[in-house]
Amino acid sequence: MKIRKRRIWGAVGFFLIFSVLFVMVSYLLRLADTSTKSRFAGFYAEEDNTLDTVFIGSSAAYIFVVSPKMWNDSGMTSYVLGAPALPFNTVPALIAESEKSQHPDLYVVEIRTLISNDLYIKNNTKVSDEFLRNLTDALPYSMNRIRLINETVTNQDKTDWFFDLFHNHSNWKNLNLDAFSLMFYHKKSDVKSAYTVAAWQKQTEFDPAPYTAKKTPLEESSEQTLREVLSYCRQQNINVLFLSTPYVENPVSIAEENYVADVIESYGYPYLNCNYDYQEIGLDFSSDFYNDRHVNVFGSAKVTDYLLKYIMENYDIPADHTEDTAAEWNAAYAAWSEQAQDQAETVKAALAKENGS
Repeated sequence: MKIRKRRIWGAVGFFLIFSVLFVMVSYLLRLADTSTKSRFAGFYAEEDNTLDTVFIGSSAAYIFVVSPKMWNDSGMTSYVLGAPALPFNTVPALIAESEKSQHPDLYVVEIRTLISNDLYIKNNTKVSDEFLRNLTDALPYSMNRIRLINETVTNQDKTDWFFDLFHNHSNWKNLNLDAFSLMFYHKKSDVKSAYTVAAWQKQTEFDPAPYTAKKTPLEESSEQTLREVLSYCRQQNINVLFLSTPYVENPVSIAEENYVADVIESYGYPYLNCNYDYQEIGLDFSSDFYNDRHVNVFGSAKVTDYLLKYIMENYDIPADHTEDTAAEWNAAYAAWSEQAQDQAETVKAALAKENGS
């Protein structure tokens, strides 16, 4: 009997040790998108219930929203929980992930990938699984991650999604110190998710005025995704602002955005389309962008100011924080300001060279 018990406990111990090592190695070898992994690790490292606002979205969110600047200008804490080309059907999972440790007064959900993916569907263009995998590899193992994979990974074997070590095993050749520092998904972001860019490319401003009444329906699957996200938000009884950050618009996309606005508002949620507000934001298309879909450090500051003003005017955000929290965010603002100053000088030099001065 004693020998049998020892064998059972030995097997249990082996299983536990194997499981811990399997998880650690899996986390270590998630190297495809360390920027996203770092952003999520920073989120998990935030003290519980210290974020007033959580932004969710793609690069159309994390490149545009400067959380340390929002803090400095208002005392409101915020964080961008996002990944490149974030599939819109992952929004409920990210809200659920956020709610494990944070209960913000407001969620801001950026919708531009809903529009771009719908256009891919209309054009029969396949969207790469790479972007979804970048997200799932940024999440620690949990029931929420399992649900996300079950709901979003289709028409393929999911084994190496659930157990990503099978997919990432060859990454050991690229291991570096950053990989070890992020292994446990708990490393604070020095700049609180800010991701501003020191690059520049002249753009041509789009005039949205002739298109305000034009509306193009989404594909059925895209609209179903949108309505599922809206229903989830309503079921959770949370404040959500839906958002399109500014870019070089086009007649096709803005007509879909106008249609989406009606759907969102039919569920009782507001939708802010910044592409109608270029002038109010103060965007200069000759200096504030680095490509036709993303702003640079100058544009990020302007969009952040505009969004902060909108939030402060339309939502009651208490923004009451301890001295320790305030000190940490003050340090984040100082770190970002130093970084942004260097980036601004780089862009100014490029502009001066272009203008021959």
